[in-house]
Amino acid sequence: MTAILLALLTGIATPAALGATDLLSAWQAARQNNAAFAAARAQQEAGLTRPRQSQALSLPQVSASAGSGYLASDHDTRGAQFSAAGFGSANDAAFRTRLDGGPVTAFTLTAQQSLFNAERNANASQLNHQGQLAEQQFRLAEQDLILQTAQSYFAVLLATDALATLQAQKNAVSHAFDVARERFEAGAAPVTDRDEAQARFDAIVSEELLAHDELQLKRTAYADLTGTSAEDLRTAPTNAAFETLGGGALSRWTARAAEHNPLLAMQNLGGAIARDELEKFRARMAPSLDLIARLSDERMNGANGLGGTTRINANTQTIVMQLTIPLYTGGMRDAKRDEAAALLRKAEFDTQSLREEILRQTQASWLGVNTGITRIKAQTQALRSAQSRLNATTTGLEVGARTTLDLMNAQADYYQAQRNLAQVKYQLLLDRLRLSAVAGELAEAQLREVNALLAAAETNPAR
Repeated sequence: MTAILLALLTGIATPAALGATDLLSAWQAARQNNAAFAAARAQQEAGLTRPRQSQALSLPQVSASAGSGYLASDHDTRGAQFSAAGFGSANDAAFRTRLDGGPVTAFTLTAQQSLFNAERNANASQLNHQGQLAEQQFRLAEQDLILQTAQSYFAVLLATDALATLQAQKNAVSHAFDVARERFEAGAAPVTDRDEAQARFDAIVSEELLAHDELQLKRTAYADLTGTSAEDLRTAPTNAAFETLGGGALSRWTARAAEHNPLLAMQNLGGAIARDELEKFRARMAPSLDLIARLSDERMNGANGLGGTTRINANTQTIVMQLTIPLYTGGMRDAKRDEAAALLRKAEFDTQSLREEILRQTQASWLGVNTGITRIKAQTQALRSAQSRLNATTTGLEVGARTTLDLMNAQADYYQAQRNLAQVKYQLLLDRLRLSAVAGELAEAQLREVNALLAAAETNPAR
């Protein structure tokens, strides 16, 4: 019986998977498949145009306009002073210019260079900060997708392990039921042994059905995220070197999180943008200085109403230094400035609150990693103890010192210890990725570090 039981217990150990999907390839597939990540990339590309927009504000602005149409005009001027060589002078001259109707064409070319404009400078600074914000938003989206992929990947592995252990437990209980029935029919065991084994078997069948549904749901979620099948995923072998994931000193991680966390960086940039907004409204009462060059040409031609033709050609070239001083805005500028100042104070308080939350998350993830390494060692020992107890109970049942119920309880504890160990392993791997994420360092390099523990992976035959 012992040999049969050991064979059943080792049934969940499987050979290394050949060609199985690992965590790194799952992430690469998710990058290509996930629509939310594609949207984040497009948002980043849009944000990268903000620095170019900022630079454009300091460059000359050139515009050209042209038009043509129909014109009729009648100008009558009286009381003018006239003086011309050979014609004498007059103090009450009258002039009349009339154009009954004719074509008119006009062309204007204007170039304007801002020499000083405090509002423009604030706008340029704000655009640069918005470009940096887009970069941080993309970093956060990339980290979030890595974590989503890892969560989905490990959820499939955990559900696979849970189903496999339930199937192995069902086989073991089925065998115990057969033994109990044979012993009852031989008069060597009470009927309660047989009935308890039957009840335990029925309960495990029900759990197996739930575990199978759970596995299908996890596989579907994984397929939706990555666009690939979740049938063959590499898992961490029992001898994986989890100690290599040690978190180091907590102070180092909190310092890195304070400096590199993308959420905190985004919040800081939000504060900078709020300061720029306040400066914009402060600057609206400041004078601005512009250099303006303009070239215009206007031509009119038509009957003058006096039996002749009138032609008017006007060509103008001007270069001016224009000083603009805002005087009154009806109170709008002051109201907007006060609003911007209040929003800046809010951004500063939000930054302080977020910094405290980031430090708490860093500590939680760091504890998860360091405690997880210790828990794996403890749970591995618990699994060995559960197997020793199961072996002893099996022997005790054979010599009549233990009942079938004792055996099934020992089996249940053994398989639960297996599930607990698997859960602790995957939680540790996920916590390690979360620790890198909260420090703003989660990228493909960190994913490779965790993925290396899956390189010699074992897969489970339960599908």
